[in-house]
Amino acid sequence: MLAVYQIFKIIFGTIVSIFILYFLIQYSVNYSGSQKNIQKYNIIHTFLQDAENVYISGNPTNFSLSSRYDFSGCVPVLKESGLPNVLCSFGSIGPMRIPLLFYFRGKERLFMERKSVRYGFWDLYFVEAMPETRILFTPIDSSKKGWDLMVTITDNLPDTTNFSPKITFGFCNGETVDEFFCGGYGCEKPDFLGYLKLPHGGIHFSSCKADLSDRYRIVTISSACSSDLSKKGICIEPPDSDGTGYAYLSGSEKPYIYKDPADLIALIIGGNKIDFYGKPYGEILYEYKNKVFGERLSIASKVMSRRAVLISNNLPSGHKCSGVYSQLLSYLEDISETAESYSDLNKMKKLSRSVKSAFALEQKLMDMGCE
Repeated sequence: MLAVYQIFKIIFGTIVSIFILYFLIQYSVNYSGSQKNIQKYNIIHTFLQDAENVYISGNPTNFSLSSRYDFSGCVPVLKESGLPNVLCSFGSIGPMRIPLLFYFRGKERLFMERKSVRYGFWDLYFVEAMPETRILFTPIDSSKKGWDLMVTITDNLPDTTNFSPKITFGFCNGETVDEFFCGGYGCEKPDFLGYLKLPHGGIHFSSCKADLSDRYRIVTISSACSSDLSKKGICIEPPDSDGTGYAYLSGSEKPYIYKDPADLIALIIGGNKIDFYGKPYGEILYEYKNKVFGERLSIASKVMSRRAVLISNNLPSGHKCSGVYSQLLSYLEDISETAESYSDLNKMKKLSRSVKSAFALEQKLMDMGCE
């Protein structure tokens, strides 16, 4: 009987030990996962703080903490009320207090730089954050408009001179990739801009067919974009007289209206990688950009409208500046009404014209000594 009892104790002790060991292993795994998520959360929080510092100071920097984990699923997410957040697989982090166009690729560092869009009477600042990226242009439309569009796009992308990771530029013609003609690692922004501004008559390009990694962004310039031309990235039609046009992104059937460089930069930075819900990252950034920029532009135009009214009302009767302020007020009201309608081409054309007119009137007021 005693032997049976001893055997029972051994079996029972073994079962309890296995249970305790399983519990400890499970706890250790859960604790490790929880700690990792906390670290990821803190890194994204630090990323947002660093982006705010770049936004305020205007000083570019690199962000190395993103090389510790894979943040490639993180995207900006709009909320019904309040500021946007960064949404990752491990949670939502925010708020995003500044306009921020970013893209994470695997365990890679990012380069961050402040840029701006001039909306006539007001500059809207934002921050771009990108991993190492190689921008390749395919100017099928080699007209001056097409070439000028490449200059505009390049001018609004980061300058990584003396920094790392690098953003470099080149060309793709059929299966030929030319990205090292500036010497060294590749063409950075200043050298590439200098090359773009040289005469380039007689050069003809065909659609890019090179097999490239996701470090590349293929930007095709064509007056007749098609699904075939956007298969390798983004295809952009040169702008019309209002400064608006269409862009097409691989992975999406719909056209994207652009009316300022930041629309195109959002599509290029995000690229054509598809998220969990089947939407290209470029489209996610494009929608975020237009929502945030549109809201801020609308608020700015309302503030400037109120300012124009206050100044005009305090001018003597018949003052030379009164009529100009009245014209400016009209355009500012148009801007406020159309700033958030980024999916309506006619309204974007009207917005573009109103912004140009407001800028011209602002310059006129300055020349007249009214500002």
